[in-house]
Amino acid sequence: MPFERRVSLMSSKIIKADNGVVVVAPNWPLSERIRAFTTTRQGGVSQGAFSGLNLSLSSSDQKEDVLENRARLKTAFNIPGTHFALTQIHSNLCVPILPKWNGAGADAAYTESANQPAMILTADCLPILITNRQESIVTAIHAGWRSLLMDIIENSFQALNQKSEDLFVWLGPAISQKAFEIGPEVKSAFQYRNTLLHNLEERERHHPALFLPSPNKGKYLADIYQLAKLRLKNLGVPEAQIYGGDLCTYSDPILFYSYRRDGISSGRMASYIWRHET
Repeated sequence: MPFERRVSLMSSKIIKADNGVVVVAPNWPLSERIRAFTTTRQGGVSQGAFSGLNLSLSSSDQKEDVLENRARLKTAFNIPGTHFALTQIHSNLCVPILPKWNGAGADAAYTESANQPAMILTADCLPILITNRQESIVTAIHAGWRSLLMDIIENSFQALNQKSEDLFVWLGPAISQKAFEIGPEVKSAFQYRNTLLHNLEERERHHPALFLPSPNKGKYLADIYQLAKLRLKNLGVPEAQIYGGDLCTYSDPILFYSYRRDGISSGRMASYIWRHET
């Protein structure tokens, strides 16, 4: 693939392609057959508030710029297969990547087909990319707090029908706890849902660090990375096979778009995963 590694993080790595497109990828012990990454805003042609590699046609960015950004990304990383995209609705639905489900209202997609990417768009919500030890199936999940609360991870695992101990998971760039403010009703909803994580110890599923007091009275700062990890561990994924969770979209305007930071002027990043076969 035409790219070079530039910077290593804890369990993610930043990669720059020959044409200047920059992505963040999982630093996991899988073969080169599994291609996975989340784009950044570096390397695109969008201007103004959308400056960079905005990949969303539903934004108010110039359509021709978004299409050029998509072309640059495809060229940089040799993205194969049919373009399959979901209409993301903050649901708990996971669908197979088949022509009849292209454009479906859902928030996760999976496939066992080689050279067919699973892809979702984000700009603060948590992208989750999954494959198995056999490298035979791939999944992309759009895990905003609503989807996470409604069991998007659990439903995706059910659709995959794989042994949890054989799965490798990467938590891509999302809003970190220091910037993710929620109200008491959302906190309470997660706290109740966590009572149902029966495979975890009480201390872990109700750890006080999951929700810290916000400087704004009556609000809380939630750790969406840890909330997702609890679900994964409860399902039986070994902690050593969960990667990522070391970035913040809100706090890094050079690399990432952020809806909480920029509102309707925010672009979108794309998270891709596929099994490469020549």
